[in-house]
Amino acid sequence: MKEKLFPSMKASLGALAAISLLSAAQGGVVAHYTFDSDFTDSVGSNDLLADGGTPTTTTTASEVRFGTGALSLDGSSDLNFTSSIAFGVSDEWSVSFWGKRASDADFRSGMVLGTTDGFIWTPDNPSVVRGIRLRINGDNDVEVGADDAQYHHWVVTADSSGFSLYRDNILLDTQASATNVTFDEVGTGASAANIYDGSIDELYIFDEAIDAAVIESLFTSNTVPEPSPLALIGLTSLGLLKRRRRS
Repeated sequence: MKEKLFPSMKASLGALAAISLLSAAQGGVVAHYTFDSDFTDSVGSNDLLADGGTPTTTTTASEVRFGTGALSLDGSSDLNFTSSIAFGVSDEWSVSFWGKRASDADFRSGMVLGTTDGFIWTPDNPSVVRGIRLRINGDNDVEVGADDAQYHHWVVTADSSGFSLYRDNILLDTQASATNVTFDEVGTGASAANIYDGSIDELYIFDEAIDAAVIESLFTSNTVPEPSPLALIGLTSLGLLKRRRRS
């Protein structure tokens, strides 16, 4: 029976094997929020829901980095994920976003992502750092950058070696630390005093530690690069080869 499979069916099975291999190799986008007109998840159903105040999207050109809109928060509004996004201590993950704090924002009003287990992101705190910091269970693990009320692209990746922090496609710092992380909120975190004041655009959450090529592509064109045709051909061939060996 195996030998009577049509060539087209064999090719399809090989392609499916290639896609499976590709998915396993690359991971993928868990959630993506363009904020062009609302708070929906462009890759799934994990939409953001207003939690406090009245979060809005803005179409003002100076407040938008890509597309037609951006999330606008005023220091009193925030959102919750429909479903929390959790990563274990040994999981890889990444977050990418564009952030622009309001020029008159209170120094505490800077939380981009929050979690019930103590992990927060705050792009500004003059008593600690004027920029971005990762804080886990009260410990300041990474503190870098500068807050100038301009749009900057921020990426944090996590893998078995710890965290890496990028600003505008430049690696700024690494920190050896591992923890469970559960993202619950956008625009706030452990304290209501730290609700974000400014604009956030193109928020991505990945289930992998994205590499330099992906970070550069997100910075320059806000795209997650597709594998090259040669890579797909190679993976397809590998899938066919594995199937032939099993025969």
